[in-house]
Amino acid sequence: MPSVSPETLERLERLCKTHRIEFISVLPRSQWPSSHTTIFADVAELGDTKFDQYTANAGDDEPWKAATKTQAGLLVEKVRRLRQRNESTWRLHCEPLVFARLEAEVVCKDCRKRLWRSAIEASRAESSSTAARRLQGRQRVREPCRCPRASRPQDLLEAVGLNRIFGHREDEPLRLDPDLAKSLKQDSQRPDAIFGLRQTRNIENLLNDTPKQWDGDEDTGKQLHELLLPPSLPHQSLSKKGDELLFPFLALEAKSGSSDSDWHAINMQTAFPIKAFLDMQNRLNLAMAQLSTWRLSPLVWFFSNRGEDWRVSMAYMENEPPSKKRRRDPVSNTINMVYRIVDVWRGSLSTYDGAIQLLLLVDYVFDWARDVYRENVLKALRILASGENDAASTAYSDTNIFSLRQFETSTPLSGHDESEEYQSYISLQNQFTSFDQPFGVVRHATFIESRYFCLLVTADNVQTLLQSMTQTQKKELCWLISSSKSHHDPFGCNLLDLSTLNAMEEHWTGTSRIALTSVATEEERFYSVVSCTYYLSERWHQVRELHVIAISQSAWAAIASESGLRGNSSRTGKPFTWDLTDRDSIIKELRAYTTASTRQSLRWAINRKATKIRPNFTRFGWDLYSGPLQVPRLMCKEMPRTITVSDNGKFRNMVHYIYSSFKKGNLEPQEPFIRLSKRFVQQHKVESHPEQIPLRPENSLWETNDGYVLVQGEANIRDPARSRSLICVYIVGGDPVMPPPEELYDKVKRALETRHVHVTTRNNGRSSLAAIRAVSWNWYGTYRVCTDPFKYLEFLLKINGPVSLSDLPITSGSLRHSRTTGSYLFDRTSPTWHDIRFRLETTARAMFVVYKLVSSEVSYWREVAKARSSSPGVRCCELCAGPRTGMEQDVALCGSCTTRLEKPLKPTWFDNILRGKTPFPNVGEDSDVDVELDYVGWAKHLAHYPRLDEPWENILELQIQWKEFCEWENGRFEAWRGQKDERLEGQERRVRKRWKDDEEEVWGPETRASFY
Repeated sequence: MPSVSPETLERLERLCKTHRIEFISVLPRSQWPSSHTTIFADVAELGDTKFDQYTANAGDDEPWKAATKTQAGLLVEKVRRLRQRNESTWRLHCEPLVFARLEAEVVCKDCRKRLWRSAIEASRAESSSTAARRLQGRQRVREPCRCPRASRPQDLLEAVGLNRIFGHREDEPLRLDPDLAKSLKQDSQRPDAIFGLRQTRNIENLLNDTPKQWDGDEDTGKQLHELLLPPSLPHQSLSKKGDELLFPFLALEAKSGSSDSDWHAINMQTAFPIKAFLDMQNRLNLAMAQLSTWRLSPLVWFFSNRGEDWRVSMAYMENEPPSKKRRRDPVSNTINMVYRIVDVWRGSLSTYDGAIQLLLLVDYVFDWARDVYRENVLKALRILASGENDAASTAYSDTNIFSLRQFETSTPLSGHDESEEYQSYISLQNQFTSFDQPFGVVRHATFIESRYFCLLVTADNVQTLLQSMTQTQKKELCWLISSSKSHHDPFGCNLLDLSTLNAMEEHWTGTSRIALTSVATEEERFYSVVSCTYYLSERWHQVRELHVIAISQSAWAAIASESGLRGNSSRTGKPFTWDLTDRDSIIKELRAYTTASTRQSLRWAINRKATKIRPNFTRFGWDLYSGPLQVPRLMCKEMPRTITVSDNGKFRNMVHYIYSSFKKGNLEPQEPFIRLSKRFVQQHKVESHPEQIPLRPENSLWETNDGYVLVQGEANIRDPARSRSLICVYIVGGDPVMPPPEELYDKVKRALETRHVHVTTRNNGRSSLAAIRAVSWNWYGTYRVCTDPFKYLEFLLKINGPVSLSDLPITSGSLRHSRTTGSYLFDRTSPTWHDIRFRLETTARAMFVVYKLVSSEVSYWREVAKARSSSPGVRCCELCAGPRTGMEQDVALCGSCTTRLEKPLKPTWFDNILRGKTPFPNVGEDSDVDVELDYVGWAKHLAHYPRLDEPWENILELQIQWKEFCEWENGRFEAWRGQKDERLEGQERRVRKRWKDDEEEVWGPETRASFY
């Protein structure tokens, strides 16, 4: 700004007194404003920094300190060359170095770690607030970038990307209030430089939203940016042309060393621009007066210089002491408000100490503007915005600001991620997926996809959620949410803040939303249900999902009112919560899943594990069923704050239904109440957690010594993306490398011979509210005798082509090669599980395979026992071939087998063959058992088959016998139909419903009866 004339200077002095603008050279510590005490203290500490001592204690984690010191030396060298130069020369050479930090990126593009940190990082005055804790949390986890220096641009500032957070104007006219302009006889003033916030997508959406209305306030139809205009100015004080500058926070006035303007004149000619910037910030407070008790603390920085001599000042607003006369400022519309501009640092750039002190002060201003000031402005705008503009209800990641960018994918179900982690995952997994065949597939258990689904409902977006659904869907959904989250829910729900919800997503998928502020205020609390599910996808991939339904306290009433429940219903009451759930506690629960071993994760996926994380109310001496507990207080404190319990998967289906409702083709939902992210993980690279959730013994993963697991599961036939193969071989050991065909053949063959199969399903439910309860979770006892080993045989033949008979598998699920006795025979017919939504194998055909496999094992061990007993002095159990003690010399069985046979075993034929009897002793050729209503009886289906006990040498021969049995069974059924009698007509209808046709009919839930 040009120097002012004596007449103008006199008018400025008079007007400063009228508008209560004070310049203070020294302000005692006792008079520091309470809202900015921390900033004053930090500036004072930075102002005492010595150049020689600055890097004395710098470690490897502070590489930017050396660069700052080098920059200070360069600045001193430039200043010493510029003596007696004019103002333009001074500005051209010095300002780019002094204010470079305001235009440099602070995060590495490759590793997202810090290229720079302020010597003293800014903090918030309200240290106990959520925003302060979030800032402290971000500062604690910041790490320095350690990427090779050659991979970054060769400049002193490490400016790997243009910082788009702030903007600045040079010599920009600032329009003055008409009355003030009339007194000064000029319409505007031109500070040499102004720094403020850029209009990013988030700020633009908020400013273009309508303001909230309160009682007695009329709807003026104005948008928020119009409401914040000065009362006396119809337009913005700064020009809107080009890249718009909003809420300025720093002004610069520069003079040459030979200028005739002294410091007093510099202050006077910048006084009213500083006041205008403070008024802009204060208008946010005035607008929030009836909406929130929270207040923004206006603060403007003022940098001035005369050549090499620089000053830094802080401008703030403060109430005057009470006086008899109340004075209202005509421009800011405030009463008894004084504007104080305090010098906080003076120094010379011709000295090394002065140069480094000024650079560190600029660093501090940048850190404050980025982490405190900008967040406060966004928070104030969100309080004021009504949310009618859906774009304003969505908090976007400012992707042109690299350090604020969210690294998340567009959807948890599909999408593309160019990260190195994803590319490694896909390239390794392609080895296995490229081998897929209709007869069978191979997968490595290390690959798992982590998905995150969150329904985040706030007061700002709840109406958007409700208005986006049909009346039936809305009522049903709200009813489910209200009834499930009420205080009658025995599992309760968590009370979480936004930072905890962000931390959960970051831990699960690596997606950081730390820089993203929700539409709700930071102090908002959310009633939240957290559920985790594991399952196998339609293409045999492992998936683990974290589902969260989070409803803010302010939005609960709207959800309850739309549920259709009575207003006095207990279900419409607020959920039962004790206190805010601790973030560390809930992350610890999630860590048990994300760091689980490969084997444990695969078993959970087969079992379709579903759990819920809820507060541990016992910690507070309370039981949800019986009320208060008599628990010692010390014992309560030692209990965990959260616990994991079984879940029915209802919340998973609910969130997934909402996602599917808003997904349009390949376009992912952009609604403000849906959060999605995913991550692809190789579990063998993740260190197992020492506190993993233990598996029940019956749910251990049955793998071979080679690390091979056999899994069988149906999929929805209407799903075009499904794998047509009903079987999958999982490899759980070693690195994810596809073995050659010969090795794969040998190991799959060994797995078929020595292990049963894990049975599961790949039908994960339909996306409809009606299907919310259709899919079951947490299955147990799914390890069973393989009733169709011929699928694996066909798969083996496709792997390695024709083989000799000696290379064929000789049996299925036998432990004869790894056990010295047949004591395991008693567990061969454990109850089986079946997904009732799919066709069950024909009962008779499945029974035939089970009978042949079990009877073969019993015969094998009887032969072993005979061979061992033929040796002199050896006495073996005739059933398991185990040794008999002296007390057992007079009986044929060992003590263990005798004990197991004291009670009859089921099925009856199994008990008979173990005792050496005829399997079906009471069924003759002429028996009428065919028409018995016991249609799942073993005798009915197997007793009349004449070749039932025909021996077989390998699985191929067993398959031939099985096909012959199927033909016999079909002919037997046709013969029975031809001999029907009218008296049996009613019974025929019942039998025909149950007698399974392998190609046409589908059995219902009543056919879940055991084969045995």
